[in-house]
Amino acid sequence: MNAPSVAEATLALMLATLRRLPHVQEAFRGGSWDQPDLWREARDLGACRVGLIGMGAIGQEVLKRLKGFGCEIAYTKPSGADAALDARFLPLDELLGWADVISLHLPLTAESKHLIRAETLAEMKPGAVLINTSRGGLVDEAALLAALRSGQLVAAGLDVFESEPVTGPNPLLELPNTVTLPHVAGRTLDNFDRMVRHWSGNIRAHAEGRQIDPACIVLP
Repeated sequence: MNAPSVAEATLALMLATLRRLPHVQEAFRGGSWDQPDLWREARDLGACRVGLIGMGAIGQEVLKRLKGFGCEIAYTKPSGADAALDARFLPLDELLGWADVISLHLPLTAESKHLIRAETLAEMKPGAVLINTSRGGLVDEAALLAALRSGQLVAAGLDVFESEPVTGPNPLLELPNTVTLPHVAGRTLDNFDRMVRHWSGNIRAHAEGRQIDPACIVLP
């Protein structure tokens, strides 16, 4: 239900990191108009290769929106290639070395915990960008911090963290090459309206003896 909103936030993080928007705004507010470094540092999303890890509802919404930018897109997911998806499938190890931008769209499980760690970060293309609007536990934050500080990754856009809420110091929030949000990718007026209409529809269906959406049934 929140997939469209999270997908749009994912693209916003891609654009903000690739175009160095927080840095640009800070420099502009400090009196810098020309900002010549952007000629060497900023990237067009449409000129990038984007790798999606996971292809559930949110991953598919991200894929749909990325197509309008004209970028090369590939994906990987635990169950393998899906012929119904209009995108290139690559195994994880190949995807990591291929993509300029890696975006995570997996649930957090025992198998996916710290999928992004020192070893997988080392497999990523030097200067790549990592985006995570999924679950914070997918990423080893200490390893990500080291990769960002060393320049192995040029930037990261994060809406989620290993420990939430983030109430104490977290060095990822202090780096100049991160864009960080407090797990708000799905929080929009439009998403709230969708949820209310969905909930009210289920309540009405239950009252009338009709089947409610199985996705809303929580098994004991």
